[in-house]
Amino acid sequence: MSKKIKLLDCTLRDGGCTNNFNFGTEDMNYIKAHLEDACLDVIELGYINDKKGSSEGRTQYDSIDTVNLFLSEKKPSIEYVVMMDYGTFNPDHIPTRSENAIDGIRLAFHKKDRIDSIRIAKLLLDKGYKVFMQPMLLKSYTQEEIRDLIAQVNKEVPKIEAIYIVDSFGQMTPEEVKDYAFFFDKKVNPNINLGFHAHNNIELANINAQTMLEFECKRTLYVDSSMMGIGKGAGNAYTEDLIQYMNKIKGVIYKLKPIQKCIEEKVKPYSTQFKWGVSPEYRLSSEYGCTPSYINFFLKEGISVSNLPEVLKLLDPDKKVYFDEEHAQEIYKRYKSKIKLFVMDVDGCLTDGSLYIGENGEVTKAFNVYDGMGIKLLMKNEVVPVIITGRNDKATKLRAEQLDINEFYDVVDDKLAVLDEILIKYNCTYAQVACIGDDINDLPLLRNTGLKFIPKNAHQSVDIEGVYKLEATGGNGAIREVCDIIIERNRSIERGEELSKYGLVYMYGNNIEIK
Repeated sequence: MSKKIKLLDCTLRDGGCTNNFNFGTEDMNYIKAHLEDACLDVIELGYINDKKGSSEGRTQYDSIDTVNLFLSEKKPSIEYVVMMDYGTFNPDHIPTRSENAIDGIRLAFHKKDRIDSIRIAKLLLDKGYKVFMQPMLLKSYTQEEIRDLIAQVNKEVPKIEAIYIVDSFGQMTPEEVKDYAFFFDKKVNPNINLGFHAHNNIELANINAQTMLEFECKRTLYVDSSMMGIGKGAGNAYTEDLIQYMNKIKGVIYKLKPIQKCIEEKVKPYSTQFKWGVSPEYRLSSEYGCTPSYINFFLKEGISVSNLPEVLKLLDPDKKVYFDEEHAQEIYKRYKSKIKLFVMDVDGCLTDGSLYIGENGEVTKAFNVYDGMGIKLLMKNEVVPVIITGRNDKATKLRAEQLDINEFYDVVDDKLAVLDEILIKYNCTYAQVACIGDDINDLPLLRNTGLKFIPKNAHQSVDIEGVYKLEATGGNGAIREVCDIIIERNRSIERGEELSKYGLVYMYGNNIEIK
């Protein structure tokens, strides 16, 4: 264990991410007073943001003067800090620190801004503030990049208070926390302390925080938490749990009762209005290494949790660590234009339209092995094949079973009504459906689906605007041709490209042009 441990509560700051920082002055004072009564070492009062900040009633402040006005009176044994995200506040507007002002500023920055953040840290030090450097998404750094950052900090700002290990998306395991702590302790200037901020995406925030508390070094360790873990997305380590843990191993140094009272009176009621904490979607944030803001955006757009992995895989690696609404919109459009279902008619599409009738009236049909392979490949590429036919069709049912096609419907009068039920089952839209038909009874499907194909020998009634006429005829590779187009098209969308192969241009949405 380190020579000194300091618990830092970030309820007013990280908790503000759940309610847009609208605590109101009364609750802000109540929470601060109870954190003081609990004898927390450091209280984070919120963010400073000169564009989105307010002059009162919110923990996103428009200036340091507003923070100091809220702080009003300080307890002598407690440090008070605020956070500043790189690029959201002009450091030149920060006044020189006075004796009764906040003690420190936590400077959070992304990897791309790490060099200029050192310049800002220098400026804040010169103005008399304790500076805590918070490199967000530390797991996105290579070891060489971490080594270089530490070297720059040691050289340029050796008097900062601490540099943090920040697990932004809750991806770290306890062993990884130990490894980072050991590496930082070995490389960071001995006069600079270490800090740790956990997130609870995979329910390891408390364990990881305790792992850091147990780390043996000669520095002061700052460990962050919030009441009930309140915070953005999956939330943080729990202040009440870390207090209990510290009191057990070091004797009673923190008072739990004020925290329990504040939770009961203020924080717990917030949980009925605002969402945070462990959930399937925030586990995905950890797994795919993206900000929870993308998760929330896609959920609001109606994408189910089960379909989120397919969307998150489309995010640009350079943009997924911080939210970009334009990129999110683009990814959403790309996802909604990917084909998820392929609906096939049988006679004239899966077959050449011929019926072979035996002496006893039994009907047999011939199927193309290339078509079967195409369907298998389609399924490997996560597209669901669907067969809808108007006949009582034992031969096709047997073929569907051979190909492991689960969505088989025969004796169907209204094919579009059946498709509507399937769309609900798979949470799809018409735009995500490709279909192939060859005669007039297929027109409702062809008019409504996103991609529509007809075999080369289809009846002229289905040669309507927006369809793509295949090179192959029904039962002779038409299905395989469509499968190849769908697979290539979906892959092109994943790469952010447009498909112009096969004479087909498909823009995001439901617009098809034939060249």
